[in-house]
Amino acid sequence: MASNLAFSIAIAVVWLSSILVFTQAQFQFQPQPIMTPLAVFEPSSVSDISSLIKFSNSLATPFTIARDAVVLNITNLNDFRNGLGILVADCDHDGKRKGDLVTCSKEKNSDTFYAVLGGLGQFGVITRARIPLGAAPTRAIFYVGYLQVKWLHLLYNNFTAFSGDQEHLISFSERNEIIAADYVEGMLLLNQPPLDLSFYAASDQQRITTLVTQYGIVYILELVKYYDNNSQAHINEDLVNLVKGLNFVPTFMLEKDASYEEFLNRVHVAELVLRPKGLSKIPHPWLNIWVPRSRISYFNDGVFKDIILKQNIAVGISLV
Repeated sequence: MASNLAFSIAIAVVWLSSILVFTQAQFQFQPQPIMTPLAVFEPSSVSDISSLIKFSNSLATPFTIARDAVVLNITNLNDFRNGLGILVADCDHDGKRKGDLVTCSKEKNSDTFYAVLGGLGQFGVITRARIPLGAAPTRAIFYVGYLQVKWLHLLYNNFTAFSGDQEHLISFSERNEIIAADYVEGMLLLNQPPLDLSFYAASDQQRITTLVTQYGIVYILELVKYYDNNSQAHINEDLVNLVKGLNFVPTFMLEKDASYEEFLNRVHVAELVLRPKGLSKIPHPWLNIWVPRSRISYFNDGVFKDIILKQNIAVGISLV
């Protein structure tokens, strides 16, 4: 989410079997129909996928590779050793033909690389990815709005202040500044029971509940800063500089210290809670919406406040 892009804020919301439809005239919810694919294709090699794409494009009316057309199950490619890269599926790009296998990176075939990263599955089929590893820090500090603890949550009652501070924090990473947070995420805490306050100390939960009740929505910036034995001596100073000038609600910067592994496994902890209830394997609809910076305040007023909050529409995790 780079602050200098036209589309600067990604809003991901679990809509619970509904999909959001937006026009210039109105926001409205419509039921999401159950999609049944025409076929499920299980390739045993990359060449099988290439043949499928080329066959589709040889037809007068090509079929799409999507959930309501032909679905690709590429589980069997996990052990495939030949052919690294991306199969161009839906459009000619950079001289590549549909169905070609392309190896790409930031340096090689970069246009294809970035088109696939931002294409949400609409540009091509990723057959294999290489992920570089880096040294893991010893500890991670999480900020939750208060400079006394360490996994930071900063709590806001004003969306403009929240989104402005979020872009400000992201800008540190864009400039590769040392004090930049290693992780920045925004989320909503809605006045819909039961409130999930498991992150916070018991002594803070009542005042957070009061804040949510008063404003209906509390916006949370979650910051994470990594440190090890070499950087431990100045980590607190780095945190002070990182949050300097931010406009969160005074006294609502909450923090806790955790291991790096605990931070990475935070979603797994929630899954362990769902597993005994039989809820960990069921589908969890997830919708990503990219909103122009010029319209994010309208989205907050029109969707978060006027639809979700006023109409008491139950939602799951809402990341902003």
